[in-house]
Amino acid sequence: MKKEKNLNDYVYISVIITVLVLIMFYIIYVLIGKPPIFNCWIYENFGIYCPGCGCTRALINLFQGNIIKSLYYNPTVLYAVIVLIIYLVGNTIAKVLKKDSKYILKYTPILIYVGIFILIGTCIVKNLLKII
Repeated sequence: MKKEKNLNDYVYISVIITVLVLIMFYIIYVLIGKPPIFNCWIYENFGIYCPGCGCTRALINLFQGNIIKSLYYNPTVLYAVIVLIIYLVGNTIAKVLKKDSKYILKYTPILIYVGIFILIGTCIVKNLLKII
């Protein structure tokens, strides 16, 4: 009898694909070098920071091991990487051991809400600092 998949199983597969894509980007980054960083269209045309401003630079600095700089550019990237790693490691161990533990990180919408809060909060703070 085949076990029916739940939402956590689909999220687990999505996280694995996301991590594989990040690894691919890292390998390309190492082989090619620092990629060109294009200017933000919203910033160029409207003069305000968008929620995604700084994410590419944050990811590049994270690849280089500059955690403080990564946080400076956009803390959402570090939050997402930490959540992905904790989620992936915990769920992989649970799947290998075939045990469902209450201590592993399972998908809940609050994880997304916290990320959105950090993303929007960073945008608001950057724009307020720009005005001041």
